[in-house]
Amino acid sequence: MNPRDVIRIPKMEWSNENGEYTLLENPASDEVAVYPTIKNGGAIIEKNWQRGHKRVVNEIEEYRIRRPDAGEISIDFKTRMDENSLPITWWDKKEYASANHGAAELKQLFNQKPFDFPKAKRLVLDCIRASGGIDKNALILDFFPGSGTTFNATQMLNNDDQGQRKCILIEQGEYVYSIIIPRIKKIAYSFDWKEGKPKGSSMNGLGVFLKYQRLEQYEEALENIAFSAPPKAAQQALEFKDYVPKYFLEFETRESQTLVNTEMMADPWNYQLKVWDGFTYDTQQAVDLVETFNYLIGLHMQKSIISEINGQRYQFVYGCTNSNKQILVVWRNVKDWDLAAFETDGNMLKEELKSWTYDVLYINGQAHIEGYQPIEEIFKNKMIP
Repeated sequence: MNPRDVIRIPKMEWSNENGEYTLLENPASDEVAVYPTIKNGGAIIEKNWQRGHKRVVNEIEEYRIRRPDAGEISIDFKTRMDENSLPITWWDKKEYASANHGAAELKQLFNQKPFDFPKAKRLVLDCIRASGGIDKNALILDFFPGSGTTFNATQMLNNDDQGQRKCILIEQGEYVYSIIIPRIKKIAYSFDWKEGKPKGSSMNGLGVFLKYQRLEQYEEALENIAFSAPPKAAQQALEFKDYVPKYFLEFETRESQTLVNTEMMADPWNYQLKVWDGFTYDTQQAVDLVETFNYLIGLHMQKSIISEINGQRYQFVYGCTNSNKQILVVWRNVKDWDLAAFETDGNMLKEELKSWTYDVLYINGQAHIEGYQPIEEIFKNKMIP
């Protein structure tokens, strides 16, 4: 904790003669005495603390220091929602205002206004608390994250109580790349920003493990369908009265990339699909087959190791399924390999696999290993009806 954020209650005793407490020790050179006063125009009005010093000493973690822009220090009590009661239905705190607070908060992050009506952090933070986010291991899900305030609020809550909450955002707008992902990175680095830069080179963020995925769109799937049958044969098939489109997906187009072309999986890191780039569907982009396969088999990944062995790239993915089976998945580029290359690969894998304990072994392409399951077969069974 920053020494500037430490609250200390000095020793004191009550004086009946003066009707006030007398301090028994003076503030240290690096300490500032804070009194319950308010300003009324040019006058300073003395008030009382809401709670006695004896109670505060035993609940010191329930208080926090605030430093407004004017530089004056105030002490606030941390308010929390009662987990045993429902929140009120009318929320009117000024901190909830999008126009005043949400927009200003986003401008501090980016030094511009990149998004209309961003939600205020305090509003989302209290929404999370009211909806069960008090669980330190809660999973926070937002289907319409907008500018990413939900992630920001989740990190603030984790910072307040050392929680381990995770946050999943689902968005279809292009500002995923221009606002949401940059905001996640910024908040992971620091909570305090001004004019697009960390305040005083602050690095008080919690850090983050970020993974984002782009799902294939329906139109992109159609663009990637290709006929493997000769054009003349396909045209003749259409002349049959009962030859319906589903047969094209089952036979003539089954080797399309979007329906899993197992031959192209020989080079698993270069399996490409046509994607929409904002203008056309002609842009080729590599698909993450490794991650896709993890989802297909329901793998909870625990390790992912990429190694270069004998000049070849290998990726070993290790984890377990919901049935507690230990799974090892081996990926390598077997494109254009001859028999000698496969034999060399088999001898190497036998040595490498001695250091792993697993119930099921998956390997892409052919392998001179006993008991493995080809990844391509799993793709066919899981993705092709």
